[in-house]
Amino acid sequence: MALPSQTGRASGPSARVTHRRNHRTRRRFLILVAMVTIIGGGWWWWSPSESEQATNTNVALEPNNAQAPVPIPAVVPKPTPFTITPQTPTKTQPPAPPAPPAPPAPPVTPTQETHPSKPTVSPPPATPVLVSLPEIDPQTVSMSSEPSEPSVEPDMPILTHATVAKKMNVGLTLIKQGQLVQARALLSELLFDPQQKLAKANARIIRTELAKVNDELIFSRRIAPDDPLTVAYTIKAGDYLGPIAKKYRVTYPLLEQINKVKATRIWPGLRMKLLRGPFHGIVDKTDYRMDIYANHPTTGQRLFIASYPVGLGEQDSTPLGQWIVKPAGKAQNPSWPDPRSGKFYKADDPQNPIGEYWIGLAGTDERTQGKQGYGIHGTLDSDSIGQQRSMGCIRMLDGHLSRVFNLLVERYSTVEIQR
Repeated sequence: MALPSQTGRASGPSARVTHRRNHRTRRRFLILVAMVTIIGGGWWWWSPSESEQATNTNVALEPNNAQAPVPIPAVVPKPTPFTITPQTPTKTQPPAPPAPPAPPAPPVTPTQETHPSKPTVSPPPATPVLVSLPEIDPQTVSMSSEPSEPSVEPDMPILTHATVAKKMNVGLTLIKQGQLVQARALLSELLFDPQQKLAKANARIIRTELAKVNDELIFSRRIAPDDPLTVAYTIKAGDYLGPIAKKYRVTYPLLEQINKVKATRIWPGLRMKLLRGPFHGIVDKTDYRMDIYANHPTTGQRLFIASYPVGLGEQDSTPLGQWIVKPAGKAQNPSWPDPRSGKFYKADDPQNPIGEYWIGLAGTDERTQGKQGYGIHGTLDSDSIGQQRSMGCIRMLDGHLSRVFNLLVERYSTVEIQR
């Protein structure tokens, strides 16, 4: 039998048919391979690269109003802001090399996109910004004529600084117009009402002006017809100045002083000016001051009379609280035993440290009851006024104390020591 290599190539019509069939089969295979190659290359060509996918993912995950970090070439010193626009499914080209940095442009807020399949990423915490507020100059702030009402406790009257200033100006105007009684009532209300926010400078002005007013209303012979603290009295036969003064709870030396007459030289028909007492004192330890006042006989309002500087006890030893002038507690030209040195100073001794007057005080509240030896007296050391140098008593200059000595009445006049 002959081998295949020894067999001759077929010829004739059947051989030609077989040859055409084989040629078609190879062409179809080549076409198929070409199509697969073209499809695969096209898929690779049209598919986005991994870097583009990562970039698209980062852009989609950025929150609104936040600027994403932009990768830049290492040669650029700092990042350049750019505008982000949403990508649309259009034909893209292969990623190009990084372009040189462009000039800074204002950031644009990208349109928010919805990607249900992408995870939600929380934005980084915002960096706090410290804002410096401008200082306000109080002198440049204009106040309206209708000030706003401050927040106050219930049942507390609303009194603004503008209201106080208005009342003060009205009172000072009344003084200029000669309406002294009305001015004293209005300004005394400002001075003694703790709810009125009165500045110390304004309080000093009020005290100075009211002292001048009372030099005429109280300490002169003039009788103002509408003054509730004064009374016009005509001496009758058998009258004595001592009992008259006691009836009105004042001292007769005070009536002698303002009427310029001695108690032993009065006569029937003499017209005199009487005062309604008693007078009282308030000692302020902060300001080293004593205010003298009298109560209105019908309303009880405190009416300012006078003010005097004082000295107080060393190491804050003057006790706070309520006191009354002791019965038989006043002495003129007193003797005094020094409790520290044991030295005894006789009356009329010019070296007596307590001066010419003594007003003994007795405590009347829980802070002062039982305290002994306290009082108001003069001093030889005028520099101690406004200082803490006494043993606990209230010091005054003799010229001031002589008037206070005549104003305060034993058993009825009170002295309040406050801070």
